[in-house]
Amino acid sequence: MRIHLIVSLAALAAGCGSGRMPPGGGGQWTFGDFAAPPSGDFAAPPFPGDDAGAPDDCSDAARLVYVIDASGKLSSFAPEKLLFTDIGTVQCGDEPPGSVNSMAIDRNAVAWINFQSGNVYKVNVQSPHLDCQATAFAPDPFGGFSTFGMGYSTNTAGASDETLFIAGSDGLAGNALARLDTATMKPKAVGALDSWPELTGTGDARLWGFFPAESGTRVAEIDKTTAKLGMTYTLPQLNGTQTAWAFAFWGGDFWIFLKRDKDNSTNVWHLAIFDGGTSVTEAVHDTGREIVGAGVSTCAPLTIG
Repeated sequence: MRIHLIVSLAALAAGCGSGRMPPGGGGQWTFGDFAAPPSGDFAAPPFPGDDAGAPDDCSDAARLVYVIDASGKLSSFAPEKLLFTDIGTVQCGDEPPGSVNSMAIDRNAVAWINFQSGNVYKVNVQSPHLDCQATAFAPDPFGGFSTFGMGYSTNTAGASDETLFIAGSDGLAGNALARLDTATMKPKAVGALDSWPELTGTGDARLWGFFPAESGTRVAEIDKTTAKLGMTYTLPQLNGTQTAWAFAFWGGDFWIFLKRDKDNSTNVWHLAIFDGGTSVTEAVHDTGREIVGAGVSTCAPLTIG
């Protein structure tokens, strides 16, 4: 997700086992209004996916993280190698360059891309020319959803059926979470949100949001039936004036692509969760990209190692 003008995120609020980094570096986890620092006497709950695995109906392409930058350049990102691999440039219809708002990836390695016009296109990331297919989504900036964060989550843990969730401004009603029926392209609101997150889902049927803010940046689990927030990890290291951001779950950890007004380009942040706490580290500094969307399908590994 990207904002062209540097504005307060508070104003916007009105309108992604073994192989993890060692604990340390910050982050505080909360539930509801109560916060507790990690300690030996108070362990964080099991991380999503510790006891679940994705089914074997997934292609290698569907297991990757994908990002798209402000120029429309689509790339894969390998978290285990911290490596970007460029695929090509997406140009859909009459959408001007630099107008991508958000992206989600389904289990067929198809990118669902929301533009700042509100239009949604489908792009098979394996197609040679990254051909775009228009959808029937009708943006409604005054009475419904137009631009939003988006992400898939399986309907049950370990299943192959999944639902596309979106989060954004539902017209005059404020910010909300909705299910987007990909057959009819009609959204159905789930519940209100206190601000506007980017989304990522998992193969064990969970949904998470990255909530950027001047103060109070956080990652939180979102109840898919009520939109209420559950387990929350506050990330003071990421506070500031954000100008571009994206979010993905992969391998048991979260990967946050963030550019603030003080940054030359997008930096990649790694949020790892442990029974005893969290680790928040800058995994890649100054990528030379302005990443405005990230997507990972529910085929992504739940753990690594």
